[in-house]
Amino acid sequence: GAIEITGEGGFDNLYFDGVSQGLTRYWGFRATADKTIGKNLNGTLFAEYRQDTLLEQTPEDRQNSYTMGGRLDYVFYKDYSLNSSYTFRKLTADRSSNDFDEHLASLAVTTPFFDNDYSFSAGYSYRKQNADLAEDSLEDHEIFFKFTAEKEIL
Repeated sequence: GAIEITGEGGFDNLYFDGVSQGLTRYWGFRATADKTIGKNLNGTLFAEYRQDTLLEQTPEDRQNSYTMGGRLDYVFYKDYSLNSSYTFRKLTADRSSNDFDEHLASLAVTTPFFDNDYSFSAGYSYRKQNADLAEDSLEDHEIFFKFTAEKEIL
């Protein structure tokens, strides 16, 4: 198993539902623990905190994001795997109208190709957001396809 703790800070352009919220100054940290649970089963747990100060809003709005979750990977043939994950995120802000809880669950199959330098995932994800001041929650379902390159090109 392995434990990793990282931190970062800087400036970013923050997006919410595809709409730019403007320039933000941020800092945060993330802790991740990976463990081999069985012969073909690996597990990951993570927790993350991030604070954003939205600089282009008057007065500046500060947002705190708390995220935690886990993932299980079951290797069923060579490097082919079945992945399931769950993530919970809570966002609180100086302006409480921006507060929400988010649940994201996904199930996917991943297959490597070209000597494990690339991988392809296909799966299903479900997301639900509960805004503190909204009457209705947002739910969406998504079938996804993802291509990943794990080799340095340059």
